[in-house]
Amino acid sequence: MHSASTDKLTRYTAHARRGSQAIDAAGVLPGFEGVAVHDGWAPYRNYQGCEHGLCNIHHLRELQAAAEAGHTWPLAMSCLLLTKDAVEQARVADADRLDPDALH
Repeated sequence: MHSASTDKLTRYTAHARRGSQAIDAAGVLPGFEGVAVHDGWAPYRNYQGCEHGLCNIHHLRELQAAAEAGHTWPLAMSCLLLTKDAVEQARVADADRLDPDALH
């Protein structure tokens, strides 16, 4: 199953294969020219007509794994990503500052 989403629409495509053959059959990435935000799966990188960005939830999972492996720096990076999300939510809500609970 593959999906492609905008803020208003989602397209789901079922295919017997998982890689580029299925992505091509879905008909989205072969002609896409925007920014494709995804999980970093290697076949997505075959599509050169668009920019690529990694989904922040996947960044957070990788940072969690690094923290569980004993590194201390991932906590600060996780906080930065989560703060960025809180700021974006505040902007959407037309707030002029972050809620104290969000800051905490």
